[in-house]
Amino acid sequence: MYLDNQLVTNDKTLGFDYLSGNQMEWSDYGYVVVSKYRKEIVLALLDHPKTPNQLSDQLRVNVSHVSRALRELTQKQIVSCLAPNRIKGRVYGLTGKGTKIANIIKSNRGQVK
Repeated sequence: MYLDNQLVTNDKTLGFDYLSGNQMEWSDYGYVVVSKYRKEIVLALLDHPKTPNQLSDQLRVNVSHVSRALRELTQKQIVSCLAPNRIKGRVYGLTGKGTKIANIIKSNRGQVK
């Protein structure tokens, strides 16, 4: 089955992008969608990079939840800090893997309850 030009199979590979040759693991997708905070942050970053305070305001959740989720997503290389040398005003954006996951979540939104 194909979803957004990616072959979806029953093994652990979520998608294979034939243009870039990159694979994404089902475990990365599952890691994001199992947490409402991680899922909403990934979707919010799909528009453009943001600071933790911007994400907190947009999602109406405490900044501590956002910071924890960003740390977890960064460790999984789904999100990256674009201004790592700053103490305040760090900006976070999606990696290539994070963008693929966000697009799949967005395309499935409202279809699965």
